[in-house]
Amino acid sequence: MVGEHHGLRVKGQQLAKKLGVTPAAPSGDQSEAQAKQEMDALTATAKGKAWDKAYIDYEVTYHEQVLQTATSALGAAQNAELKALIQGAAPVIQKHLDMAKKIQAKLNK
Repeated sequence: MVGEHHGLRVKGQQLAKKLGVTPAAPSGDQSEAQAKQEMDALTATAKGKAWDKAYIDYEVTYHEQVLQTATSALGAAQNAELKALIQGAAPVIQKHLDMAKKIQAKLNK
């Protein structure tokens, strides 16, 4: 998964450089602050079953949000290369979400 995350990030950075744009979250977006808050909570949680559950719950929610954002961005995108990047990323994000949900189901047994 880490390799796929890195690959998507690199493709996005390459496209941004090619287009001469600096990616930025929309005004009022709280996703970065939310992610920091979640990571801080995980850091404060003792390792073990509770940490595993908190982590996988976060991963499921995070990937759901990223997929929703990608879907919205696809509808708003004007640039064909950006649309292609989003369309290529969506199945990877969905695969990671599916994997996280399988782990989550096992942890909730």
